[in-house]
Amino acid sequence: MNDLEKFIALYKSFGISLEVEKNDKGCFVSLEVDDDNPKLTGYHGFYSKVYFDINGKFEAQCFAE
Repeated sequence: MNDLEKFIALYKSFGISLEVEKNDKGCFVSLEVDDDNPKLTGYHGFYSKVYFDINGKFEAQCFAE
């Protein structure tokens, strides 16, 4: 199991489904306030992106507004 699979499994165990977005360098998961999911809370407009390489290895996490 690679880092991306572990990350998705962790959030799934909390009842949160994540969408993986792919690009030419790998993929990322965006975490942001979602009115449809009360488990993701905070200020609207703030978000975090978690980046993985093409093999699903964790690379970085960004926090932004």
